Amino acid sequence: MNVNVHTYSKPKGWEQHSQYASFPDAIHICATNNQRKGIKSCYGHDLKHIYSFREFIKSLHPNWYSAETKFQQYLRLSRIIANLTDIGLELKQAFRLNAMDILDSIRFFVEANIKPSALKDCWLKTEKERVFKIVWNSMLQEDSAIQRHYQTLRRPILKTSILSAISRLCEEPDIKIKDDIHIVLHGFYFVTPEQQIILENFRKQQIKITFFHYFDVRYANTFNFIKAFVTDRFGWPPPEEWIYDSASPGDITKNARTFLSAYEDKPSKLEELEETITGYASFFDFLHDVIFPNIPIDSEQANKVAAPNIISPNAKQLNELLLSYYPELNPKKRNFLSYPIGRYLVSLHQVYNNGQLNLTEEILTDLFSSGWLHGKTLSDNARDYTYDLQQLFPYLEGCTEIKSWISRLEQLINQGIIIEKAFPIGKENRILRSMRSPFAKISHFAVPLDRVKQVKIFIESIQTIINDLFDQADTKNIIDVHFKRLKNILKTHGQGVSLIADENEKLLIQELEQKLNHIRDDSEFLYDDIQTALHFYLSGKLDDEDENYISGFIEIDGEMFKPQDHAIYLTGLDENSLPLGGQSTPWPLQFETFELLSDQHTALELHTIRSRANKSISRYLFFIALNLSPQQLKLSWIKNVLDQDELQPALYVKQLGLQKVDFTTTPAETEVPLTLFDFSQESIRQDEIAVAWETLGFEDFISEYKLCPKRFYYSYITDEYPTFSSDFIHQFMFSEIVRVVRRGANADFETVLQEVSPLFPQWLDFKKHFSVKKVFEYRPGRTGKKTEVSESYSYTETRKNFQFPGFRNEERNEIFYETKASIENIVGEIEAEKNQIMPANPGYACRFCPHIDYCSDAVFPVDLRKENK
Repeated sequence: MNVNVHTYSKPKGWEQHSQYASFPDAIHICATNNQRKGIKSCYGHDLKHIYSFREFIKSLHPNWYSAETKFQQYLRLSRIIANLTDIGLELKQAFRLNAMDILDSIRFFVEANIKPSALKDCWLKTEKERVFKIVWNSMLQEDSAIQRHYQTLRRPILKTSILSAISRLCEEPDIKIKDDIHIVLHGFYFVTPEQQIILENFRKQQIKITFFHYFDVRYANTFNFIKAFVTDRFGWPPPEEWIYDSASPGDITKNARTFLSAYEDKPSKLEELEETITGYASFFDFLHDVIFPNIPIDSEQANKVAAPNIISPNAKQLNELLLSYYPELNPKKRNFLSYPIGRYLVSLHQVYNNGQLNLTEEILTDLFSSGWLHGKTLSDNARDYTYDLQQLFPYLEGCTEIKSWISRLEQLINQGIIIEKAFPIGKENRILRSMRSPFAKISHFAVPLDRVKQVKIFIESIQTIINDLFDQADTKNIIDVHFKRLKNILKTHGQGVSLIADENEKLLIQELEQKLNHIRDDSEFLYDDIQTALHFYLSGKLDDEDENYISGFIEIDGEMFKPQDHAIYLTGLDENSLPLGGQSTPWPLQFETFELLSDQHTALELHTIRSRANKSISRYLFFIALNLSPQQLKLSWIKNVLDQDELQPALYVKQLGLQKVDFTTTPAETEVPLTLFDFSQESIRQDEIAVAWETLGFEDFISEYKLCPKRFYYSYITDEYPTFSSDFIHQFMFSEIVRVVRRGANADFETVLQEVSPLFPQWLDFKKHFSVKKVFEYRPGRTGKKTEVSESYSYTETRKNFQFPGFRNEERNEIFYETKASIENIVGEIEAEKNQIMPANPGYACRFCPHIDYCSDAVFPVDLRKENK
């Protein structure tokens, strides 16, 4: 046989092994990426060709393992599911929701070289399984990538193909390897069906294969599980033919020896351990203690500095959390959704909804803030109008189709022109602008007309883009055609974003354009499926990368080769993560069905064996971890992760009796010195400062300081003057407008309703009719005395109703009375140098405040009810 199995017990002592002389000329394939890194760091001076199995197989079959192939397969699969007939609506919906799991299952069986015909009908006890076989058959018939991969697996892997794969990995056109190729396999303590199929092909081509296993004959109960994977049943030498290396007594630490004493059939004295395990209350605490000190968050530096060795049984979950905080940390597996370009593309596709082109506030906000929308000139970017858009949303409530959004904006523009004629804009300061008309403090009427018109232009631009992308005149939706349209959109609108994008995003855009060039498929798809598929594609979930900042627990064996002069963080050691869980059965097959299939196909049996050996694998890996330098190994677990609360340490940790230490931040660690901005360098004209203070001291403005200093800060320091965007407040202001119109025109009910109703198209006619009727139940009040605010303008007491909507008259009067009595003291207090923080005065009045949505001190009505109980 051209296969042999050798073991070693000294990871850093290979030079003494009899096989080492043949290693420099061999191709070394490691089961995990971290083991590749470890072996390279220890033996890279002698061994040139060291690769992980994942990167090797992707180079050998680049098309099959590409994200673009999976993306196209997802679209095809979704269409097949949508076209299923004679199945229940609930089951069909289940298949649509689990389309990605179904695709993973189909690809799993393809990689194991198993076809749908192997799944016998008599085994299928559930309708889910029967429908799955139908779907799998349809994919086999329609998907050329699946057909090609089956053919590839049936053909021998030629030596020229291996050399080509290695050339791509080395980025060397001409590599020199001996004709008698020697492949050395490291870390295959379990073998997957996919690996088995590839390795069988090597064996059948008479390629020399050496399994080189870490194995300690003294601890048979711990290491013997490996023999279930590499044995004659699967075409490999039986364990009795393995060539075992002898272990020396000094090759194990006290921690590892103590751990194995509970599992081995030999007497061992229990030893007291001094090591501790740290308990983090949350992942954020782990970020603070481990990630921040070791990984520069700055995107430029993050790409240059090697990540610390962080390993965890729940690495997938923790990596997702880490990248949700800092997407720039993983340049090799870019999550496009974390960048404006990704949000822009997904938002465009979200517009299509069941045959209609609909917009929502969320979609519009994402499109505007992405930076990819610009006006007639490239410098006019929608990103600069995002706040205006937010202010317009109350008026646009109820709009769905794009046409309705544009029509409603046209209506607002026309009303704005009428309001400007009724209340002309002259040379004014912000005092006059804040009370020029009854509509001045309603958010959507306060947006300048020229900016409303520009928002409308941007939405019209979205309409044009969407019509180009979703050409509903075509009878068929072809993948290739759709992505050609998408590339044209990126090319056309990328000119504007290039003016504001940073270098990182520019590179990202170039990378995306290259990725889209690889999507070539003349198959049909459904528009309803494109959004989800694109989300998977841009999020990086379809990329089969083995590069992560936090490595999986199965990669701990790579650490035993590395120089242990750095910290190794083994985290996530909680009760739910360790021992490792078993391998899940491909959805939607039942375990019994999969077992029957495994009996007929040897490669699948490896999947079942791995599930049954999960505890042995966990013990083996934890032994390796404990055998690392105790000074370098940092053990920890996270008590609260997502929906898991108050997690306890893993069983192995309890067994060792490690002392638990809770992580706490010290005041010195939490205090971050703030650098005060030096305004002395700013070129601010003194006359501008004088005007600003002059208007700031206006009686009405100061009354808001009297009510709540923080409300004053938000209203007049960070903005020109406050406007109200809450529908709740608009109801009060609507009533005030009705009173103004009634008094000013001395009009009857029907006339007032006819005049005011069009100004609030977002409300039902019944609501407006009821509100107007409510006002007419009372006699029209007086306008009150006038207050002169400039030589040309005077305003009545009615203005106070628009400044403090929702308040009772006596409450408003009291605020203004107290303000007048202490206005000089208040102005002095505002001007005082020590007054750097304007405190909040939370209470009942918060519900009527224009800043309640973002004020951290705001009190909501529900909170007040709780206090009153």
